[in-house]
Amino acid sequence: MSGFRSQKWDPWLIISQIIAVQTLYYFGLGCWVFLLTLFDNQVPTLDYLFSYKKLKLSSWSEPLFVSIFFINALTSGLAIVYLVGRYKQCLDFSLTVHFYHFLACWIMSSVLLRDFVLQIAICSERAACIARYIRFMHSDFNSIIQEKQLDENHQHLDADYKTLADVIIQEVIKRDLYPRLDQRIFGEEDGSLKLQSSAEKIVIDVTGTDEDIVTLLKQLFNNKSSQSIETLANIISSSFDITLPEHYQHSLRKIPEQFSIDLSNIGIWIDPVDGTQQYINGTDGIIDSHTGITIDGLPTALVLIGCFDIRHGNAIIGVINRAFHQRIDAFKWESLIYWGTALPDGKFNNLDDVCKETRSNDKQVLLHGSVNTSNKLLAIALKQANVFLVTKAAAYNWDLCAAHAIILSINGQILDLRQILDFYKQNQSLVNLNLTEFQIVYNKISSSHFNPKDYACAPFIAYHNQQDLADILQLLASDSIAFD
Repeated sequence: MSGFRSQKWDPWLIISQIIAVQTLYYFGLGCWVFLLTLFDNQVPTLDYLFSYKKLKLSSWSEPLFVSIFFINALTSGLAIVYLVGRYKQCLDFSLTVHFYHFLACWIMSSVLLRDFVLQIAICSERAACIARYIRFMHSDFNSIIQEKQLDENHQHLDADYKTLADVIIQEVIKRDLYPRLDQRIFGEEDGSLKLQSSAEKIVIDVTGTDEDIVTLLKQLFNNKSSQSIETLANIISSSFDITLPEHYQHSLRKIPEQFSIDLSNIGIWIDPVDGTQQYINGTDGIIDSHTGITIDGLPTALVLIGCFDIRHGNAIIGVINRAFHQRIDAFKWESLIYWGTALPDGKFNNLDDVCKETRSNDKQVLLHGSVNTSNKLLAIALKQANVFLVTKAAAYNWDLCAAHAIILSINGQILDLRQILDFYKQNQSLVNLNLTEFQIVYNKISSSHFNPKDYACAPFIAYHNQQDLADILQLLASDSIAFD
């Protein structure tokens, strides 16, 4: 099962779980008895646990004391469900061995950073599985999509098809991440989907049972009944286990075990499928032979999950899943997951582990444009390119946040181009400058009706080496540049 450290019986694990459950049970029982003593000093004590025959029905407190056993069993069970749900590791050894550390983190609304990044990576892989399956669905799905694309009366189908993957993935990630983050997960989609047969919109809810999800998908596809709908519903379902290869979990050991992160100060930007046109076209990847940059095709379709600090707006955690990294056969692909953290006291990533083949470039490579923004930013993080320059407000928070955190983890940056260029023109130097003053931030959330234009990022410049930034600013300062 996903998230489990072992697939075999572990006596120490079982003993630890029993101790943890018993501790919670008797702690709760003691609390209930204590509450009773506040109302009646003559209430039976915990001694009656071992001499229950002394209990009589002569007063109101003794029957109530007996009922406390049933009340405590119920509340303790609910507490265990709640704690396990928050921790997302039902039988993981860390839930029991690190029980007290977890309680401390829970009180502070925090979780272990290592486990949090792992959970985001698992969410990204489920999203990748959904995106791959929808892209290569069985013939009944393909015929509907192709008909709608060719029918002049159904020009909206292409958008609906893209929305099918985007909305479902976004709602699945909201469901699978920690419940308290649900209201702080943002993306391009509004959680509703237009039916193909009418102008009606329905809310996408993936929190129900497998049968509920099957019913939802049948409604979206004109009540068609097919095996492919049931298979897709199974992948969407929370009961479908996602297991990451061991090397991903091993890479997370770079993060010190004691590092935790406060969930109350985190917001998340999601782009379920960035590079939608390439996703629809479905062509093989094209790689530049000189730089190693993936410049077109399905491999440029990425799942983006970026976390930001709500107070300051800076990107702090990024996970990018290249859902179509390597073809296995005609309809099966393998993912490649990149992650990075950019906390004040913790910059970690797995780039060296998953990109050992990345070549170093002797020449400076400048990327200019705005199509597939995240794919180009990933090229900066992988040091396949030196600078990425965008002079239009054509990218959005969900395009940048994940890649920004990964770039920060290698001491690079994404800066507001207009602001940093104005500063450089006035000072002709970046010496002793705090560049974080000019970085792109992600916490300007509008409480009104969602409008993508509200989340368009300013023209920006991305780099992994500050000397490259100085070089390009020197060139730009001597020339006039127009910003849109």
